[in-house]
Amino acid sequence: LLERCTSHFGRMHPATASAYNNVGLMNKLLGNYVEAKSAFHESLQVYEEIVGKDHSSYAAPLSNLGMLERSRVLESEAEEGEDDNDASGQNEDDNNLELETLRDSNNPEEK
Repeated sequence: LLERCTSHFGRMHPATASAYNNVGLMNKLLGNYVEAKSAFHESLQVYEEIVGKDHSSYAAPLSNLGMLERSRVLESEAEEGEDDNDASGQNEDDNNLELETLRDSNNPEEK
């Protein structure tokens, strides 16, 4: 999608910026946070140059980037809690379910 969009519209087009944002969302859901962050930054760069920072289109990838960072923090806290719970003998399946619940609750697409 991204390659087709870039070849058809060029890099400096709103459709391409939107495609980068969508790639970021996909990577976030797959747990590929580094790739997601990179895609959101690309989207922000394109939107900034073509519509500016005050445009609503710029806000979407900015919000997604913030939600990505929030998810990373929550997962880190959940993993720390998981380590504490393992010491107390809590079931590993319960921990995985809690982590999935945190991921799902931070998905802006489902809200």
